[in-house]
Amino acid sequence: NLNWIPKIKAGYKVLIKGESGCGKSTLLKLISSELVAESGEIYMKKEDKKIKIGFQNLGFVEQEPFIFNGTVRYNLSLGQRFDDDELLGVLQEVNLSNEIKLDMELVNNGENLSGGQKIRLELARFLLRKKKVLLVDEVTASLDNENAKKIRDLIFSLPITIIEVAHHIDDESRYNNITTMERRV
Repeated sequence: NLNWIPKIKAGYKVLIKGESGCGKSTLLKLISSELVAESGEIYMKKEDKKIKIGFQNLGFVEQEPFIFNGTVRYNLSLGQRFDDDELLGVLQEVNLSNEIKLDMELVNNGENLSGGQKIRLELARFLLRKKKVLLVDEVTASLDNENAKKIRDLIFSLPITIIEVAHHIDDESRYNNITTMERRV
């Protein structure tokens, strides 16, 4: 029963917190339509129209982003057509333009990138596609405090709706809405 999920206005930053195993990541998968609920519905509403939610209108950033073998250019475009100016623009938005180049080869799920660089690369993929909703799953859990703060500052600077799940957040004051999930026994 997900009746407790708040109504989320465009541009809101929402935190869903709770201990491991309580269903936070599953909830994000339901929101993204990666999983289908047995009953009820989760939808976006524009004026009086219900809009089905799915990967076409939202992005998903996870703790361990998948990085393809190939260039940074390929990892951003994923086979779609974007000009280099667009690609360089999103790298600059996520503060990667001075750290990596479009022709840099990435190997073995990005083992030649740091954890923070991988997350910023995935954020750049999202920004390139100009989606308005970002789902964030424990994205800073494996980062040191300094990099976690940089990633969080970057995410909060984006003029989009963010739904984030996490065990623990140091500064909850930035969120418009905070909900705690509890494990059902």
